[in-house]
Amino acid sequence: MKSSSAIAALTLALALSLFCAASLAAQRITAAVAPPADNPAQLPSAEDPAPPDDDAAAVDPSADNPAQLPPAEDPAPPDDAAAAPDPERAPAGPRDELAAAAAPPKIVLPETDFDYGEAQPSTAITHEFLVRNEGEGNLAITDVVPGCGCSVVSFTNFIPAGHEGRITLTVDLYAEWAGHNVNKSATILSNDPENPTMRITMRARVLDKK
Repeated sequence: MKSSSAIAALTLALALSLFCAASLAAQRITAAVAPPADNPAQLPSAEDPAPPDDDAAAVDPSADNPAQLPPAEDPAPPDDAAAAPDPERAPAGPRDELAAAAAPPKIVLPETDFDYGEAQPSTAITHEFLVRNEGEGNLAITDVVPGCGCSVVSFTNFIPAGHEGRITLTVDLYAEWAGHNVNKSATILSNDPENPTMRITMRARVLDKK
């Protein structure tokens, strides 16, 4: 019985020793891994936030105060006098030409009968007849037809509205006409719708042969 009791006591003592040794080892491992909580000096300190940069944080007062911004200049109003073309200098466009072609012309001859007076035989007499266009369209004289082969004419073919032209009539006085009165005419053909044909006449008294 004494031998059994001694063995039991020895076993218990050995178990206690092992338990104490294990507890001491565990404490040493814990101390080596983590520092004690009551030593705040060993913990890494949090970095203090950097102070704000006054230059970076400063706000441009002009951004919140629109009154300080320079006022935008109002665009200058267009100059009507400079923009408007001069109707007297502007060239006639296609529309103006069409309007002039559609509007009727008006042929006016201040003189249609001219008396030259006395003239020598075997000479030529000439007179110039004035032609005006008093219509709104362009006047076109297409032809001037003499009454006989003894007359020669020249004329203005195209007369714009408000302008004037000329028709020149020349008559050769033959020698055999001596002592007679000569009456020669020519017919004017134009685009005047009211007077498409008009006649001009030149008279003369051919003297006798000396």
